[in-house]
Amino acid sequence: MLDEPTIAMLVRWTARLSVTLYLLWLFRQGLLRRRKAYDAVAARRQGWLFVAFAGAHFVHLAFVFLLAYVTDSVNVGGRGGWLQAGLTGGVIYFAIGVLMLAHLNLAPAAERLRRSRALEFTGALLAWIGFIVAYGSRAASDITYAPLALLLAIGFLLYIVSVRVPQPAAAPLTADS
Repeated sequence: MLDEPTIAMLVRWTARLSVTLYLLWLFRQGLLRRRKAYDAVAARRQGWLFVAFAGAHFVHLAFVFLLAYVTDSVNVGGRGGWLQAGLTGGVIYFAIGVLMLAHLNLAPAAERLRRSRALEFTGALLAWIGFIVAYGSRAASDITYAPLALLLAIGFLLYIVSVRVPQPAAAPLTADS
């Protein structure tokens, strides 16, 4: 069985992997949408980066639960308790899960969900808020987190600007795309 320091290390590593993949997705999404050649095929390829982020973040969640189990929930008390963590985290993970299903084409209306800019923006915003709360508050007390908080701010601003760029009509899905 894994001990507490090992699980805590895995929580930190999966958090860092998640924020890195999220930043890559955010910057790539913001930059790709500004290109004139952005099309449905590029959008689907872009989706796999979000799926990787979501997968890493769900693994992170599993390690957080494992750490809470091993420490008898001592680490949850410092984060506002189970109710606050469950409500805020639950909403964020629900949005990430819906977007992941849309990108995997597993949701019943996956194509419609994938094309829903409001849903994508809401999911991106909720994930961003989660990261800003986690890393932005640390940046206030530890300067080593400041570059990450700055990258999150720049990435989301770039994403917001790219959302306003008009998109061409998406091509219908085919077996070879």
